[in-house]
Amino acid sequence: MPGVGLPDGPDHSDRLQELDIAPHGNQEVHIHLVAAIPNGLILEYYRDSVDPMHGKIYKETLTIKDGYVYAPDRPGLGIEINEKALAQYRTA
Repeated sequence: MPGVGLPDGPDHSDRLQELDIAPHGNQEVHIHLVAAIPNGLILEYYRDSVDPMHGKIYKETLTIKDGYVYAPDRPGLGIEINEKALAQYRTA
C-alpha cells in the first residue's frame, strides 16, 4: 500500500483514488492522508508494546476513542517533534 514516506506515495496521487489506502507506520503523519481521502480504508496503529519509540518521537500522541483514531486539529500536521527525548539518539 502507498504511504506518505514511500516512493509510491504522494508523487503518484493520481493512482491513490484507484486503491484502498491502509498506510502503516508513522501513524501521526498518515492519519491526515486516511482522513482526507474517500478511499482511506484503515490506519494501522502501533502501540508502545509493538513500537518502542511510540510516544517518544512526538510531544503528543493521537487520540483514540471507541476504536477510532482522531487527527489532531492543530495547525499543520498537528504534531511537534520531541527533540529533548530524541537527543540521546543524535549522531551529529
